[in-house]
Amino acid sequence: MEPDISSQIIELLQKFNNKIQGVIEGPNCIDPTICHGDCCFVHLDVPKALVDFYISHGLAKKSDFKRGNMFAFEVNMDLNTLKCPFFSKKINGCKVHFSGVKIPQCWVYPTGLDPNNVEYSCKRVSGWKITKPVDALEGNRILESYILKCKQEAEKEHSVNEVLKRLKNLHFDELLSFAPAHLSGIKDDWDNFKWNISESWNLALKPYCESIPCEYEYFECIHICETLRQKIQDRLTDQVKIYIKQNGYKPNLLFSEFLK
Repeated sequence: MEPDISSQIIELLQKFNNKIQGVIEGPNCIDPTICHGDCCFVHLDVPKALVDFYISHGLAKKSDFKRGNMFAFEVNMDLNTLKCPFFSKKINGCKVHFSGVKIPQCWVYPTGLDPNNVEYSCKRVSGWKITKPVDALEGNRILESYILKCKQEAEKEHSVNEVLKRLKNLHFDELLSFAPAHLSGIKDDWDNFKWNISESWNLALKPYCESIPCEYEYFECIHICETLRQKIQDRLTDQVKIYIKQNGYKPNLLFSEFLK
């Protein structure tokens, strides 16, 4: 029996990690006199298979990731430290470097994998080089297969059917706690969607509110009423379904974009 796509993704990533070791050489990144993880604040797309692997092996927690566009997830950067959650201050480096499943993008910076087009400088120093060009090209072929599988996995995760499954777990009773002018939309999470609350004013629900007899002005209302909650619940699923079919998947959906 052919392995499932999750197993294939992890197998390809392990092959890539094994192949790429020793292919790129340069300055000692974990030397604190040279660098403090200056390149460890970067957009990183990761498949669900890898996220599940990291969590099940105690290498990460759910809050280290968020739903993504390119792959199923993205690494959730720490906006306080401006670092990837895998950066360890103790070792001044990546704590998954020797795990065998390090994210490919973090292996190949800054040189890339094309021996004929090498970037020799990173954010801090120069001296980077590809020492095994044949292995670099083979690593690139493995990486291409890995990316393809990750996109196939994401296509399923982003499909209308899977999105609607997660949407079923949205808690509509929570709406009664929010002011309508601060509710901006919904955001995709692990197994369900959550309400997106903003500090700024939002006008998306104003037409809905104005269709309901009410003693409060829109911006004065401190919580959504039962009538408005029911209106949102009645229309939300169909509107999300239509939006995704017409525009494709987005992890964050604004009412102003899809709720008509």
